[in-house]
Amino acid sequence: MRPALILLLLVLPLPLGAADLTYSGDNVLRLKCATMLSLAGRFALRDGRISPEEAGKSRAAAAHLLKGLPGNNDEKGRAMQAMADRMMLEMKPDELKDAFHQTLPGCARFF
Repeated sequence: MRPALILLLLVLPLPLGAADLTYSGDNVLRLKCATMLSLAGRFALRDGRISPEEAGKSRAAAAHLLKGLPGNNDEKGRAMQAMADRMMLEMKPDELKDAFHQTLPGCARFF
């Protein structure tokens, strides 16, 4: 079993007290934007396409997006990790790149 799949199974939505935390509407887009910015920054830094300072800006932008979501930091982190794992399992690198370019313009309204 792939490590990412194992991780995905570990971070699937869990009951959080009386109700599950779920995101819908703009919150889903906000989470997707944060996840994509985080992934893109990590990959670009790893590949030497951006500087550590630019990667820091990507992380700061992702953090800004997460601030607008309901839930505590652990809940937001689990949701972001689950989305990242899902993207990495379902998309090939070129598909992920295309999805990033399609999603990014919609992210601007959150800044």
